[in-house]
Amino acid sequence: MRYNVSRAQLLGELARVAATDEERSVWQRQRIDGIAAAVQMNAYPNGLQELQKTEQELARSAPKSDLLPYVVFHRMAAEYNAQLQAADAEGRQKIQEAWVASLEKFIADYPKSEDAADALLQLGVSQEFAGESDKAKQWYARLLQGHRESAAAQRAEGALKRLSLEGQAITFAGQAFGGGNIDLRQYRGKVVAVVFWATWCKPCVEELPQLLELYRQQKPNGFEVIGVNLDSEGAPIQQFVQQFKVPWPHVAEPGGLESRPAREFGIITLPTMFLIDKQGKVVTSNASIEDLKERVPELVK
Repeated sequence: MRYNVSRAQLLGELARVAATDEERSVWQRQRIDGIAAAVQMNAYPNGLQELQKTEQELARSAPKSDLLPYVVFHRMAAEYNAQLQAADAEGRQKIQEAWVASLEKFIADYPKSEDAADALLQLGVSQEFAGESDKAKQWYARLLQGHRESAAAQRAEGALKRLSLEGQAITFAGQAFGGGNIDLRQYRGKVVAVVFWATWCKPCVEELPQLLELYRQQKPNGFEVIGVNLDSEGAPIQQFVQQFKVPWPHVAEPGGLESRPAREFGIITLPTMFLIDKQGKVVTSNASIEDLKERVPELVK
């Protein structure tokens, strides 16, 4: 904690004595980033107050500065994450609703800011988690319309693609873990579950025994599984596969949650499972393990 406070003080002093506005902005952004990150790790006492103070000072002295929306967005995100960590299950819903409202206000107040794209992405993600797919699509589409060159646009484009897959033919191929390639076209005539997963994903581990049992039962009838691993480099993927005796192949490309497969479909949570019929069309792009257990036996008939 002492390190974070001292670092913020030093960066604040560097900003104060900076020779140019550009240098001052660089030091201020580093200070804001550091405080916001430390608040989310519960490692900066009164960090939110520091961000609020900076926000108030900028609103008074430089209301048209790019730094104002920058600190507003980082203060919002730090506040949201700190509240979420401290809340019980009942309180999380109200916090989520307040977060969505604050993001919508941010977009209205600062539509051209550099953080507007991330705010729009967060709105889409929040609506997906709330089960509001149509609203999520609207936010993702708005992000692409106004911020096509942003880093967030790739994930929004992938999310729009994923949310529009149902009933559509899907093409997907990638590098196989251990070498070679995997292409969904090779599975035409089979019912396929494409499972995006990672070794650190607790629900992936918890649901794996049920998926293994379903695979054992239905593989003779034409059911296949393709894993898409989204671990970062150095993860114990091979040990995991051996420990749990996972028999199906896996796509694994560099980048983890920022890898090409993750971006291609805008993956925001794990596990994400696609269920694909014998004709290569997506039955659902948001399958639960219960969905698979119910629908696979019918689809393989």
